[in-house]
Amino acid sequence: MNSASIIIPTFNEKNSLSTFYGKIQKIIETNKELKLEFIFVDDGSEIPIKNQISENENIRIFLNDQNYGYGYSIKKGIRNSKYDLIGIIDSDDSYDLNFLTNEIRNFTEKKDLIVGKRNFNYDEGVIRKVYRYFLNKFSSFIFNYEIKDINSGIRLFKKDFFLSNEKYFPDRFSITSTQTLTYIVKNKKVEYKNTDYNKRSGKSKINLIKDPFNFIFLILKIFMLFAPTKFFTWLGLIFIASSILTALITLTFYNQIADITVLLLFLAGFNCILFGLLAESLRLK
Repeated sequence: MNSASIIIPTFNEKNSLSTFYGKIQKIIETNKELKLEFIFVDDGSEIPIKNQISENENIRIFLNDQNYGYGYSIKKGIRNSKYDLIGIIDSDDSYDLNFLTNEIRNFTEKKDLIVGKRNFNYDEGVIRKVYRYFLNKFSSFIFNYEIKDINSGIRLFKKDFFLSNEKYFPDRFSITSTQTLTYIVKNKKVEYKNTDYNKRSGKSKINLIKDPFNFIFLILKIFMLFAPTKFFTWLGLIFIASSILTALITLTFYNQIADITVLLLFLAGFNCILFGLLAESLRLK
């Protein structure tokens, strides 16, 4: 595949847009052997990007009438793309655009999803490092797959499989993380390639207070959606183990078993396992 549509969601990118646009023009000029289409999707910016950049045969612009979300903009761009290979990248000039062109040039049908594993060229701070490390390790443990960068915003994939699973991808919160996990549970190969990541212009949209919980919820939700038997069986076994542990502790220290608590915990675990089997049968049906 030597042709690709590159989707660029934008929202209020005032400082970096002209620089990024210049880099696109240079990419087009120096990679004439590639058929490249750049699709900007303006998600309701205060100053529409059509006032800052212009369309041509390689660059198209779509405007949302209001702010629908990062995921919505990516999906809109993909639905309006003309090539079967899709790349996505942010417009804040933090990612290396050459990474995409190199991977487009070497892409083969055997590949499903290529994700740029970010090498940070600046100190992002201890809190963000710990947060990112935890998310990658937690998701890797849950899905039994080495996830090196769950929410990297630079990636390359085939359009048909993405659109066939579009209903799973959210309009707002972390379409990239959802895509990564969906591809893994559907046994698609997720390949990571190192890429430079520079400090973005403006402020990050990640909220370090609430977003970690949103990511944890997202990871568990995707796991429950595609593997309900595993999810509810593990949950049920935790309840059953808790009932046994409670029985042993109360018998040891109080010479009697807290029978009601033990019974409730055991029944909760048993019901979780049954619910998992029911959910799995519905999923398969």
